Parts: sequence; structure tokens; C-alpha cells
Amino acid sequence: RRVVRARWFVAPGIDPAAAASMVADRGLMGVVEVEPAPRGIAPEALTTASAAVVAAGTATLQVALAGVPHVVGYRMPPLSFAVLRRLVRVPAVGLPSLICQREVAPELLQADFHAGAVVRAVEAALDEPDRRVRAQADALALSRGLGPSGASERAAETILELA
Repeated sequence: RRVVRARWFVAPGIDPAAAASMVADRGLMGVVEVEPAPRGIAPEALTTASAAVVAAGTATLQVALAGVPHVVGYRMPPLSFAVLRRLVRVPAVGLPSLICQREVAPELLQADFHAGAVVRAVEAALDEPDRRVRAQADALALSRGLGPSGASERAAETILELA
């Protein structure tokens, strides 16, 4: 069996002590290291990561642009999810997959986002020999899809031209 060490960057608003307690209660001390999330994702964490589990949102862009194989996970109240599913029709929730118009990372949503599924998805990413190469190719495609830097400045110029 593979030995896995993990870093859990706890999102703002979640008590790191409570997260550490959850880790301890599950007998995972020494396996999962709990840290408060830095603003954004720590670049050094991405350069040393073999794989990542990321909540749907802008963090998926950071991880994908770093060329790290990852799994996107998200869970919300069932009623909210049902309403959003009817209002927003998109083929994926991960921003890299939406931008590239194809699956960049597997997505585990709602009841599918549980420990067993996460372990299987991460193991699949780690076991696939060319997954890192594909993740780096995805990073290049994503970067092209996002376009050159300076989007905020270009948007401001366009708004001023229209005003």
C-alpha cells in the first residue's frame, strides 16, 4: 500500500484547530498536516505536490496552471445544488475544464465527493504514468485559453472607451 502524506490548507473562516481535531479523530495525525490557507495557494506547495484535491473555484485555475494533476470536489446544500443545476447549465464546475472545453480534472460533486472516491481519484492520478505530462500540457492550453496577462487593464480601457 502506498504511503501518502497530505497538506490540508484550511480555508478562511474554518478554524484550523477544529480541522486538526478532525484529522486526529480519524487517526491521521502524521499523515495529514493542517495549515491555514495562505492568500491563494502557496506556490511552494504546488511545486512539490504530486496531486491535489481542490474545491471548485479559482483555486482550480492555480493548481491547473501549475501543471499539478488534481481532482475537483464540491459539496453544497442539496436544495441549493438542485436550484443551481436548473439555472446554470454547464458541462463542468472546474474553471480549467470550462475554459479548455474538455475535462481537465475529474469532478466529484455532492454525494460523489466522499473520502473513498477522493482516494480512488487521487490514486488513479498518481498511478497514471503520463498524468503529470498531460497536466503540464493542460496548463499550456489553459494559459492560452486565458490569453495574455493584463486582462484587468484591457477591460478598464474598453469600459473607458465605451463611456
